[in-house]
Amino acid sequence: MKAFCIILIFGLLSGCSTRKQTELLEARLRDQQEMMTRLSEQLERSKNELSIVLQESQDLRSQLIASGKPVLQPEQSAVLYRLAGVQVDELQSAILPASSSDQKILNLVLTPLDQYRQPLKIPVDVTLEISTSEKIVETMNITSKDLADNWSSGWITSGYVLQLPIETSKLLSPQISISVTCNTLDGRQFEDTVKLEGLSLHLRNVPDPIEPVSFEEQSSDISEEAQKSAILPNLRIDTSDRRTIDEFPVYR
Repeated sequence: MKAFCIILIFGLLSGCSTRKQTELLEARLRDQQEMMTRLSEQLERSKNELSIVLQESQDLRSQLIASGKPVLQPEQSAVLYRLAGVQVDELQSAILPASSSDQKILNLVLTPLDQYRQPLKIPVDVTLEISTSEKIVETMNITSKDLADNWSSGWITSGYVLQLPIETSKLLSPQISISVTCNTLDGRQFEDTVKLEGLSLHLRNVPDPIEPVSFEEQSSDISEEAQKSAILPNLRIDTSDRRTIDEFPVYR
């Protein structure tokens, strides 16, 4: 009898515990369903708002095209808001020789970057200021349309490769400073500066020209003998015993 009572008590306790767990699971399930309902409503509202914004964007783009102003493509506008800075690659920037002696080629690699220092292909208007320690010697403006054709993707770096002709006289300085200013279509401005060695340092380090190698003229006897051999190639050749090659017997 005592054992039966103990078993009955354990059964009642187990039943109560199972019922409490079931009620807890049901309450959690109701909470999850309510949360899913709210998220579904928010998603639907976001879709409606996005469609309205896209329509407004398309209308604004059409108005800008009609007015003749530059317009970003949809894929470019997404990249534009990621733009965080620009960089001029110092390792790939240099002063190169040109076909004309009074000109040089200024080679620059300009890369727009996002916040993670990844390159972005995005149109910008570029202003270059080339200066020495004393003054600004050259100012160049490059439009986004002209810049678009100079994009290059490489293993080391990617960016806009600019090769600009400049007079040699403007680069005769120990150091050349190049300031780059990029203006985006949404009105933002980014700057970077790179410094290169001027031409005066290179000119001082040019080695002395090597003297040409001179050869002694051949004697007249050797020249006459060579001319005779060239003119008479079919002459009979004398051997050391004064017999000609044709006089030697042939054994078979």
